[in-house]
Amino acid sequence: MKPLHVVAILATFLLVISAVNSLTRPPPRREAKRVAPVKVVNERCTIKRAVFGGTESAVLKVKKDRVVHYVVLDLPDNDPVMPEYQSRWLEANYGEAQPTLVGVFPTVEAAVNKAADLCKRN
Repeated sequence: MKPLHVVAILATFLLVISAVNSLTRPPPRREAKRVAPVKVVNERCTIKRAVFGGTESAVLKVKKDRVVHYVVLDLPDNDPVMPEYQSRWLEANYGEAQPTLVGVFPTVEAAVNKAADLCKRN
């Protein structure tokens, strides 16, 4: 037998062994995508109601001393000095912390529900 024939027979033999081995091996397990864990922020939160009358209310978010404060601020109609009172109230309660407007709601109840929902997530 020529050496080329021996090499061809060995190559065929190795090919058959590889095919049998791959057919008898169990299929690989499909692993689910690993999702990075969500970073849970354990910030405390409070809800405070600033009663100034009126039907509409705004929800403000204020971060002060590692605590998130949600303020439900009444928005009265037709009172030109009320914004000054409200800003003084915010400054007296939260100092230099800058409030962020979350939204304006048609009723106080809707605003309180939104603040409660946001506080529950924290």
